[in-house]
Amino acid sequence: MKHKFTVGLLLTTILILASIGIANAQTESAIILSDGATVAESENVTVADNIITVTEAGSYTLSGSLTDGQVVVAVDSGMVNLNMAGVEISNSSDPALLIESADEVVINLPDGVDNTLISTAGNNDTDDATNAALYSAVIL
Repeated sequence: MKHKFTVGLLLTTILILASIGIANAQTESAIILSDGATVAESENVTVADNIITVTEAGSYTLSGSLTDGQVVVAVDSGMVNLNMAGVEISNSSDPALLIESADEVVINLPDGVDNTLISTAGNNDTDDATNAALYSAVIL
């Protein structure tokens, strides 16, 4: 009887761990950047012209490029993981990546993958640092 209980407990533990892994895998959403044609797998990402806004906590993988575009993180609460998988974003007037709000933001830059953020905003005389390629109001 003890043997059956141990096997049952082991199988239950494996199923729980598998379901956690599946749930974590499902929370990763791809955002494929493309001028005028960005595709986001998540309903928690809005696309308006070349401005892409992440509105809910979660993990997002970004790839592709935007010319005069912007990725914005505007989350009421929670942690956002941005996995940069070959991104090139340029912006002539604002930060290419703007972190407005979230409890925490982690930007992952894998080895061997080129990621480029460019801001050509020439307004360097202001007290506001939003003319940087990456600007964050949140501690990264």
